[in-house]
Amino acid sequence: MSYEELADKTAEVTARVNTVSDRMKDLETALNDNAALQKHIVNYSKIRATYVEYRKAGYSKRFRETHEADILLHQAAKKAFDALGLEKLSTVALLRADYAEQLAEKKRPTMSTGRPEMRCGSCLWWRPTSIVSQYTRLRA
Repeated sequence: MSYEELADKTAEVTARVNTVSDRMKDLETALNDNAALQKHIVNYSKIRATYVEYRKAGYSKRFRETHEADILLHQAAKKAFDALGLEKLSTVALLRADYAEQLAEKKRPTMSTGRPEMRCGSCLWWRPTSIVSQYTRLRA
């Protein structure tokens, strides 16, 4: 194998690793956003009744003092929904299913190196193949 072939292989592997790395970062961002949205939806639905009572009380200072934490959680959730531009909220079950799909894609062995997974006790790990070992294997 010549130096040019090795350089081409190196560029190919580097491009594949960069593509997989970018996809992993995108999945992690999507998973974090999904988890945050689930949390806001749950908080919003749990505390909605308290906020409705607060509005009925005419935004009373006394009511706000006694229910400060709940009102702040409700307002934070509402701000998050407004920032995302959501008009209608998704169900938590739908978000959890989407989260599970994204997590399964992230855990797929091909997302890490394109090679099958290797097991070490109860953990999954992968070991990237060095360029030298690839060169030695291809040369043989």
